[in-house]
Amino acid sequence: QSDGRFFGVLYQLHVNKQMVGLWDFVTNFGCRETHSGVGDLVEEHSCHYFSGKGYATQSQLRNYDPRYYAVSMEFRTFDQNALLVLVSNSATGQYFALQLRSGRVNFIINYGPGSRIELTSKNTYNSGAWVKIEAGRADRSGQETGVLRITFNGLREDFVDSLPGQATRKLDLQDSRLYFGGAPPD
Repeated sequence: QSDGRFFGVLYQLHVNKQMVGLWDFVTNFGCRETHSGVGDLVEEHSCHYFSGKGYATQSQLRNYDPRYYAVSMEFRTFDQNALLVLVSNSATGQYFALQLRSGRVNFIINYGPGSRIELTSKNTYNSGAWVKIEAGRADRSGQETGVLRITFNGLREDFVDSLPGQATRKLDLQDSRLYFGGAPPD
């Protein structure tokens, strides 16, 4: 279980194929920009460094589509357990979460009590090297599908799982906040 803190760097974050500027957050407690130890490619984009003492948050994207939701990001960390991304609807208990558990990438789409998709990597990704994650869900022809792709050193791990539409409530994250690198304790 994650303790809600992330020590690492987020780089090039996309939500629903739209780049999210990593300095456009409402708050960035304990965070600072860094390019330390990163190659030339990163200098063209923004990085956000988390010391484990804060997190970043923003409102839901304006072009939210309830049928499709995806996050693409790159990170590096030595943490075993950390929250990378959380999008949560506290009224329904539904959420979309990317985290590290014992160094493994864990992706959960929670539709409500007893209905969720959970995908966990076989390998660990907390070596301090850059890792790319693409995670998403789609409602296609009444079937909910979750996808997790991890790219590390030119190698990929791909995971897919589905639930019949009648076994899930529609995922409603329309008014949810997005949290990166941690979340408030409440």
